[in-house]
Amino acid sequence: NVQVVTMMREPVSRIRSAFRYTAKQNWASGKYTLGAHAHPVDMDIVEFIKTNSLYAGNNLQTRLIAGVVRPHQNQTVTDSTFQRAKDNLEHMGFFGIAEQFDASVCLLRQSDFGNDVLHINDNWAGNEPLTTANIRSSMYERTGVDLSEAQLQKARNSDLLSYDLQLYEFATRLFYERVTAYPQCVKLLK
Repeated sequence: NVQVVTMMREPVSRIRSAFRYTAKQNWASGKYTLGAHAHPVDMDIVEFIKTNSLYAGNNLQTRLIAGVVRPHQNQTVTDSTFQRAKDNLEHMGFFGIAEQFDASVCLLRQSDFGNDVLHINDNWAGNEPLTTANIRSSMYERTGVDLSEAQLQKARNSDLLSYDLQLYEFATRLFYERVTAYPQCVKLLK
């Protein structure tokens, strides 16, 4: 019996991260390449979501959670796809919320997966816990790749993220319902 485990991430933050990660400027050394997935730093965010199906994509989180075949081909998400994604989340072995990482790990430890879950977040010299996001953020700050608040709002208002935003809201409510059963996890909520 296969159990699926995943972490949901706030969709606009996920798109911002994907945009920053795939900016051509970050791959200029030539040591590594993203090929067609790299984009100009000044690309419009909606165009990025439309064209970068591997890292961004039209409601990509919803399509992945719904189990859409070939999710990276930017198919249009329908209400039935969205409902399938919600049903899958409800029956998933575990899902967490990236923005609630510590509470998510705590909840994972309470699940059928047990206490053998490695949790490393206190080995960071900065003021915040060590996370991959912190490491990548510092890389992006050095390269100057980022999106303006207007571009982030444009992404938030786009139909290309509408189902992802709704699914994240649903997932967050479901996550909080599950966490409340474990007081040791509740105290870790931000």
